[in-house]
Amino acid sequence: SGSQEFDSGIQLRDGDCCVVCGHGVPRTVDTAHIDTWHAMKQHGWIPAAAKSVVHESRNGMRLCKNCHYGFDHHHFCIRFVPQREEYVFVNWACFREYVPFHGLALRLDPNHRLAPFVTLFLWRERTVRANNQFSQPVP
Repeated sequence: SGSQEFDSGIQLRDGDCCVVCGHGVPRTVDTAHIDTWHAMKQHGWIPAAAKSVVHESRNGMRLCKNCHYGFDHHHFCIRFVPQREEYVFVNWACFREYVPFHGLALRLDPNHRLAPFVTLFLWRERTVRANNQFSQPVP
């Protein structure tokens, strides 16, 4: 099924650990969607040849339940830094719990054939910044 293809592609790429914190206790790591695939595809932010959101592993990543909650509630964002060729954690909401991860590279290989599209994280960062407009992370 499409959801099995989605899950297995992400599992192949990310393994059994959270890409943010490295937590890997069985049954505590989820496959998380990054963002609203359909709207982004309509506006040209996603290549037309990309599969549907149900099938596309490039719209997901492995997150532990704590990081998944924070990601879904816009506590932090992920930014691709071309000079470092890394996806980096940005604690935009300035949550104390995320301070140790701020500025650190995620366990996501940007050169992997199933690497998330950078545009997904740009779109997500826009939302995170809007939801935390009075906060600003440490550079």
